Amino acid sequence: QRCRFDASPDYYQRTLWTGEEAEGLRALPLEERLACAAKLKEEGTALLRVGDHSAAVERYALALGAFCYLRCTDPAWRRHGLRDDAIEEVDERPAGGSPLRERADSLLLGSYKNLSLCYLGMAAAARSGDTGGDASSCCRHCISACDAALELQPGCAKMLYRRARARVGASAGEAAADEAIRDLREATRKAPEDRAVRALLARLLGERAARREAEELAFGGMFSRGRLASSSGCGGDGGGGKDDNDEPAAARCRTAEREEARFKACEDEVRRAEEAVQMLRERGQARDAEELQAIVDAQRAKLERCRRAVEQRRRSMPLVLSRLRGWCLSPLVLLLAVGWLTRWLT
Repeated sequence: QRCRFDASPDYYQRTLWTGEEAEGLRALPLEERLACAAKLKEEGTALLRVGDHSAAVERYALALGAFCYLRCTDPAWRRHGLRDDAIEEVDERPAGGSPLRERADSLLLGSYKNLSLCYLGMAAAARSGDTGGDASSCCRHCISACDAALELQPGCAKMLYRRARARVGASAGEAAADEAIRDLREATRKAPEDRAVRALLARLLGERAARREAEELAFGGMFSRGRLASSSGCGGDGGGGKDDNDEPAAARCRTAEREEARFKACEDEVRRAEEAVQMLRERGQARDAEELQAIVDAQRAKLERCRRAVEQRRRSMPLVLSRLRGWCLSPLVLLLAVGWLTRWLT
């Protein structure tokens, strides 16, 4: 009944629980409301500086709630419970293009930016055990705050960087890492001199390359156990049947295509990184270019090692499996072995 509300970020949910302070603020004329909301934002910033993230979030939520908030239309919701169809989103910002609207949007943008810092700090505290919060939830709230800030200021490198940090903090999955890498690449284009952005991007690219190398080694183990056929027979005699590995040629083709797609994706990453190196050199940032070039060289070497290993498996496995089948699984060999054993026992 309240899935949409439960999926809303924490700071937006807080605007529904209106107290006297929030109700009094929303009743003010726009000019006075702006001044009071700006004061609330300053109070939140003071709390953020001393590390009181939870209290800072509350002040920022009040400041945002002066203009954008949730309102329940069911006066008896405490008896019935909250339902999405009884919750409406209210946006009371001044009309677009007016000076008041610019001030309101600037207030909201600053609040969203600082909220992202608060949630990152709360996530770090939860991981270290200093608080009882959920680090993943804090990271998701941070992502929402960054999304809201990027709507008001598209391409903001600082918000892209924080959203990338929150993405990898909210999930350890490969999809989250890929999204974080996309954010960081855009942030690098907007702020190529930002060392923190480049460092996190290099780290995530390195982790992804290592993960894919481990996957290749795992696939290699499957090859060596005979569970996956090599792709050397791809596009063979066209008979459509099974070859010596008892695996359809179409399946081997798909395996080869997946491997080739992985190699192509890695090579594209290396190529883009080399373009970034060239860009840094053109900007006169020789030291940064050398650091990134060292990372690129290491990743390219790993890529070449993986490719050689896969090619070697493709060439060797059909012969190995055919010999095993010829010597160990041949019915004639088994019959001869049984006959010899019977004569020896008698």
